[in-house]
Amino acid sequence: MVSARTIVRLVAPVLVAFVAIPVAGQFFISLADEWGLYKNPSAKVAAMTAWLSTVTANAWFHWVGGAVIGFAAGVWLDAFLKGGEKRQTWPGWKVNQRPAQVVGRTFRNERILVDGKNFVDCKFYNVTFQYNGKGPVGFNGCYFSGVYVDTEDMPVATTFMLLQGTGFIREGIDINLPPGAIFERPKPE
Repeated sequence: MVSARTIVRLVAPVLVAFVAIPVAGQFFISLADEWGLYKNPSAKVAAMTAWLSTVTANAWFHWVGGAVIGFAAGVWLDAFLKGGEKRQTWPGWKVNQRPAQVVGRTFRNERILVDGKNFVDCKFYNVTFQYNGKGPVGFNGCYFSGVYVDTEDMPVATTFMLLQGTGFIREGIDINLPPGAIFERPKPE
């Protein structure tokens, strides 16, 4: 049995081709005739040709056109010569790296390496997250209580200090920073 969807898929193109397009075409022909676009067409073509030759005779047209064409050729040549070589999005990360899924687990009093993992509907009690910036990480629908963050990677530690110092990391998350790095949260005015 043929479904209604299949019938619509077969009939719709026929209706568009034999009904909608001719009606729209007649509308635009009438509109052009009303605006006088069909009167003295050779003068309109001559005016358009004269305008086009004026534009193309301008020196700036040649410089800009050459720059655009050169840029496009350079981009194409660069992509062609690289031959589809895979580029990394971040040092140490693989292209299109998908984090491993950790679903519905409860963690207590643990040190958890979070690089390259996506935690979904997990609970964390008194845990230390170890993040070294070696892969994407995600937390979706998770519960946190007593969370600490630690890293062995200096750029990640610097990012933590920046976020903590500017108040973007919420209260209650302690960050273990390298010795001597002191940042205080901003005080409300």
